[in-house]
Amino acid sequence: MMKLAYFPSADDYKSESPVPVDKNGYTPFNCQIQDMSIKVGRYWTNLTRRFNYIRVAEKLAGVNSAEDGVRRIDNLIASDRLSERARLDIDALKNIDDGLYALDFPQIVTSEFIDRTIMGLPFSSLELDKTTLDVLASPFFSDYASKSEQVGVSRYDLAKMGNPQINDYMEGRFGYKKTYERVNSMLTGEVHDFVLSVLERVNDSVSSENKLFTDESKRTLTEYGYYVVKLFGEDIAKYALMKSLLPNLTPIVNSKGQIIYDTDYTRENSSLSQLRVKGYTPKYEAELLADRMYQGLRKVSTDSADIEKAKNAVLNRINGLSINSFRYAEAIVKVAQQDPYYRIDAMKDVENIDSIRNNEDSAEKVLDNLKSYWKKFKDAIYEITPHINILGEITDNEFIGGSGGEAALIKESEISSVAGYSNSFTPLKRVLTGGSDRSSFAREMLQVFIVSHHCLEIL
Repeated sequence: MMKLAYFPSADDYKSESPVPVDKNGYTPFNCQIQDMSIKVGRYWTNLTRRFNYIRVAEKLAGVNSAEDGVRRIDNLIASDRLSERARLDIDALKNIDDGLYALDFPQIVTSEFIDRTIMGLPFSSLELDKTTLDVLASPFFSDYASKSEQVGVSRYDLAKMGNPQINDYMEGRFGYKKTYERVNSMLTGEVHDFVLSVLERVNDSVSSENKLFTDESKRTLTEYGYYVVKLFGEDIAKYALMKSLLPNLTPIVNSKGQIIYDTDYTRENSSLSQLRVKGYTPKYEAELLADRMYQGLRKVSTDSADIEKAKNAVLNRINGLSINSFRYAEAIVKVAQQDPYYRIDAMKDVENIDSIRNNEDSAEKVLDNLKSYWKKFKDAIYEITPHINILGEITDNEFIGGSGGEAALIKESEISSVAGYSNSFTPLKRVLTGGSDRSSFAREMLQVFIVSHHCLEIL
């Protein structure tokens, strides 16, 4: 992904058919690439955080009081099933029970949160044949920014804004709007109806203290319902989307409630030709695939057997989980900082480094672009969790102003640090090409060794 066109190059400005640029000098295609990579980062960060919440909550199944919670947490730590950093004392758990801890739960309208959850599921995460995924990942189905101020904005929020990413230029050249808006209607229509039907059946099957809705109107979610939708809503939506294109698919629900798809079957039976999607243009192809999806969703959204299977999956997922299981799990994940870290390979290569080699751009301009983009990436990830570490791999830092440029990148993009590769390539290249003597190379490599050794000691 690092080798894509995140920023305009000198060649873009020489084109005989110039592409419009926004106030920051970015073309719509640069913005699409930036937006795609940031949303990939958000998806994996959110997926990992959901996994950690569920994993810890399952270990706290049946916990109904602060005292019980402390005993369970201490036992899990003693048996090496939780990190020592996960230890919470009785006062901390009582503060959670009393609402004095900053948990995520907002007072939110059911329909809005369901739509936001559904629209946060990337089509490219479906286990389907590549030919179909190529269409689903295109702007006919998926949301991509066309201006720099839209980068990182969610599909739900873009819809609230009237889908400004499909501007006159993009619509006139590609004709995305009709299919994209139809897909949005399916997500907030048939897929929403399926998810809500599943939640209603779950609500009817749980005890009074674990109800998902505040009252019979189902207009707002309870705190328990919020956790259920947040942690399992995408799984329900994915079920509907997979079945819409593969009606003969038989997902398996295991004892933990995980929905398992036969990926050999799904990928072998979901090519465009097998779905009878044969368009003579990308636009027509997307329209035909949207038709196929719509027909499938109309059936699955009202299919009692599919709704029942998805309901059973959710019930298995939440079996034995109290509201305190979810609350304490959230606190533990945050306090123990059980989040992934990002090591960004080829961090500087989101810019066109060849433009510096060819004297087409300055190191200052390239550095400014790197700081701008990685700041956006960091901000998007930190919206999900501020505890994540982002480490960048930068080689040949001479192209961004040497160690001073590297330090400026860390400071202004607000990433955590960089890996110790800054001098791993350039010094050797200098020796091999006669640009540096052996003693200089030895000194530079000694610096690399010292920094690397120090990092290992810290770890």
